Amino acid sequence: MRKHLLIALIFCSIIRVVSQEVVLPPDLRQYNLTQYNSSLFNPVFSLERNNPQSLSLWVRWQWQQVDADPTTVFANYTHRMNRNASLGVGFLQQNTGLFLQTGGVLNYAYAFDLGPDMSLALGMNVFGFRQELADDRFQQNPDIGLPFPESGTSFVVQAAPGIQFGYGNFSLGLAVENALEYNITERDRNNGSDEKIFLGSTSMAIPVEGSGLLEGGLIRPMVFVKTIPEMDTQYGVNTLFSTDRFWVQGGYHNFYGISGGLGGTFFGKFSLGALIEIGTSADLEAKEPSFEIVTSYHFGAPDLRRKIIGFDIEEEKPPVVIPEKKKELNRKERKALAEAEAQRTRDSLSLIRRQQDSLAQARRLAAEEKNAQLAKDAQRRKDSLEAIDIIAAEKAKQNQIVT
Repeated sequence: MRKHLLIALIFCSIIRVVSQEVVLPPDLRQYNLTQYNSSLFNPVFSLERNNPQSLSLWVRWQWQQVDADPTTVFANYTHRMNRNASLGVGFLQQNTGLFLQTGGVLNYAYAFDLGPDMSLALGMNVFGFRQELADDRFQQNPDIGLPFPESGTSFVVQAAPGIQFGYGNFSLGLAVENALEYNITERDRNNGSDEKIFLGSTSMAIPVEGSGLLEGGLIRPMVFVKTIPEMDTQYGVNTLFSTDRFWVQGGYHNFYGISGGLGGTFFGKFSLGALIEIGTSADLEAKEPSFEIVTSYHFGAPDLRRKIIGFDIEEEKPPVVIPEKKKELNRKERKALAEAEAQRTRDSLSLIRRQQDSLAQARRLAAEEKNAQLAKDAQRRKDSLEAIDIIAAEKAKQNQIVT
């Protein structure tokens, strides 16, 4: 990693002196990923922002230079294993301006419930990519001893862990883009913290009441800071407003400038959005705008319970549950929830009616039994009176005979 960073810095310095080009940072340009594929920002985001299960594609065209676009492509499938764990696999290609990196990404994240309103999520992205010079038109000056690989191509493995603490709707996260990096071809790895790229972020999920197009609204502001070896610290802010049918986002990055984007979800399954970013610094005045396109296909209804930290549910409960934040559900979930509530109401009313019928039947049986007993008692009294009358009549008859 140190060798590659030295190469990048020296090479970019030469380019800047000769052609006054802007030095492009070698890190991932993933700070605008707020709605889909955001596990590239922090691996734990696959638990709450990748809309599991989904297949998503993100493409970024940096500055639109002819035949020299530092382009990024990220295609990713995210799968929710259960309410606490998620798994993802993807394809990544990035042009840093110096290197072209092409390979795959594996993602895993797990969340621990610390209490009713607290959680701790851990995640990991593992990258494996082929790295080569992005511009083969550059010919190395034999008088400059730059340590370029003889083959010009190498295979690199990176481990990028992430962590996020959540309290209520507030979250605080940290990710390291290259906590461990090993160049298999050159048998070289980064050893010091001065070679690592750190990314810290804090965000808040704010539900919004609304109906129609605003149904299921959520505002998520986020502030982030990134440190890159031998380069200026990056910082910025972005805000996402999303509903079941569309989303709008805007942001600012101290190096790349301001950005704005929007997108929509169609038929409850397919999402498509675009973003434009314009440089605001003097160094980027001559640069064309950058563009991003994101598209996603959802294979199932998303489990958004982790958007609001602290919600808990036992696994043995029925599959249809009532989250504390109903406004987080999409139309299909709200319909299923309403049907379940209606069915529970019908079941409760049916049980009450059965209990009332049973009680009424018991009362009828008791009344009938009581009436039967009273009838028997009356009949016995009647029979007794008739027997007494017969006996009296017989005695009177005998007295007449004797007289």
